[in-house]
Amino acid sequence: MRKQFSAKKAVKICILTSTLFLATACSKAIETDGPQQTASKATIDENPPTATATPSPTTSPAPSPDASPTPTPKPVACDPFQDQFEAGPNNGLHAKLYKLPKGKSFATIEEFFDRSTEIDADLFLSKIKTYTRQFDTGFKLTNGEILKDNDGKILTEYFGFKARAKIRLIPGENRSGLKQFALISDDGAVLRVGKSSEIKELIDSRKDLEALVGKRTTPNHPTKMSCAHEGVWMNIFEDLPIELDYFQGPRNHIAFILLWRDITDIDNDGEIDSDEDGIPLYDLKDPACKFLPSNDLFFNWKVPAGKPSIPNERYKDLIKRGWKVVPSRNILLPDEHQVNPCTK
Repeated sequence: MRKQFSAKKAVKICILTSTLFLATACSKAIETDGPQQTASKATIDENPPTATATPSPTTSPAPSPDASPTPTPKPVACDPFQDQFEAGPNNGLHAKLYKLPKGKSFATIEEFFDRSTEIDADLFLSKIKTYTRQFDTGFKLTNGEILKDNDGKILTEYFGFKARAKIRLIPGENRSGLKQFALISDDGAVLRVGKSSEIKELIDSRKDLEALVGKRTTPNHPTKMSCAHEGVWMNIFEDLPIELDYFQGPRNHIAFILLWRDITDIDNDGEIDSDEDGIPLYDLKDPACKFLPSNDLFFNWKVPAGKPSIPNERYKDLIKRGWKVVPSRNILLPDEHQVNPCTK
């Protein structure tokens, strides 16, 4: 005889079945939806765990971009050709140094620089006034060391520099008018003047020597004076940009001087030949411009070590004829270099 379920027992089975069905459904929902459904499961569990608050994540500040590295300043060499650095804080010339690699040849000063390697250093000059002398000491840096080329050798020969500056007339000391420039150099040198858009070559010592001797020459030559064949009109309130390229060939003699003098412009218009008759209206001739090169031309360089060369009568005659070394107070640094680091 089968046992009959009572109504009370049937209700219990029904409740139990419903509970299991709901528990299974919630469990599947929890597995599907992940942690976000934890609260729903907690309502089904008979003994739900105590909920623990999840701490808010700490936001780390975004790393700042790396600052641009500060460029290492170039070594600085101060005028090795003067006993004292005479320039003021805004005066002087800035120059880039070059070294001709061993085995390289050249026929012009342009080729010298095209085939040379720039040296990682800045050169500051107080003026261009180097009497003929021997040069074997090299370039002393501001840190006390001696500058060396890319092969680790001291610069005493086959080096060159490109100097840039501005020339300014000083009220009360100079007057507006025509100036003639000249270079005394051993070895080759070039002078250009004017703004970049209207730069003009005034002097190339090699070309000047070729015209003098009537044949092809090299830029290597003993001490020689080369004169500009035209004047430059200068005003008190206008700066004249200049470019000076110089190279030193074989050791040991060196010379480099920038000279100027006032010349008379007959009709005071700054023109070489304003009446266009082929005859300049001022005289640029000077006997020294025709002297053949010689290391004994203007100076006695055979002096005891450490003593300056001595000007001879030819040089003194230049001064009497109105030639002067362009003073450092008339020479200003180019615009890109406002302060001379060699000024104490």
